[in-house]
Amino acid sequence: MFLLVLAPGEWIANRLLHGIKHAEETSTQALDSAASAVSTAEDAKEIAERAEGSLSDVRSILMERQEKEYESELDLYRGVSDDASRSTLITALRTATDAEILSENGVRVSVWETDLHYRFVLNGEDDLEVRLETDDCTVLSSHTWGKDDEPPTFYQTLVEAVRAAGEDLGVLLNDPTESVERLSKMLVDVANLRSQALMGHRSTLRRIIQKQDFGVEGGGWYFTERAILPERQPSYEIAIHRLNEMDWGDHLRGKGWYEADLALDFARKLYSDKPSVSAEAE
Repeated sequence: MFLLVLAPGEWIANRLLHGIKHAEETSTQALDSAASAVSTAEDAKEIAERAEGSLSDVRSILMERQEKEYESELDLYRGVSDDASRSTLITALRTATDAEILSENGVRVSVWETDLHYRFVLNGEDDLEVRLETDDCTVLSSHTWGKDDEPPTFYQTLVEAVRAAGEDLGVLLNDPTESVERLSKMLVDVANLRSQALMGHRSTLRRIIQKQDFGVEGGGWYFTERAILPERQPSYEIAIHRLNEMDWGDHLRGKGWYEADLALDFARKLYSDKPSVSAEAE
């Protein structure tokens, strides 16, 4: 009988102990869950803050890359002055042509203090031709810069071409490298003006044939495949087919552009053999 009495007591005691232990475990789990919830919320906040910081970091990386790309392009154009090699000039001309800064028909640069102009033409990927032309694009001579020609050798060819055309200014004044330096500067200037679309010059400063100065500070004009535009305000265009529509000289002098008559005369010679382009075709 005694044994029968003890057995239920132990069982009850064990059940009580089990209940207490289960309650403690449940309480611990509840505390852990609460702590976990707090930790999760804190983690979410930290992740969100980190994500915001990450976007800022990404933005900085993207802007830095864009700036480096832009500076690399400028360095390429500046390099034409710093490195006289054939390959450097070809690379700069190819880059500017692909970017539609320059006309595919070549870019012209005047021969200092003469009525002659060098036209740099890319024929294929690795063939550079330099033509000596008059104002109206009459070709007086043509010269290919061969792969084995050193810069002094080729530039001497251009010196001789100017002499043959009767425009040699004399000792120390027949310098084709001066024209190439002005080409380099023009490429840098135009790349700067086109660097951001919101500046409004990308649509006008494209496919440039020549930039010509007319002896007035800031009085240069750009001549593109479709229009002429003043250096002072390169968003202002006069379409080629409108050059003879009105007295542009009076109109442009009214804007203070007193060299405009010279620019207009030059344009009419430059485009003299170019068919008129209608407004619809522009």
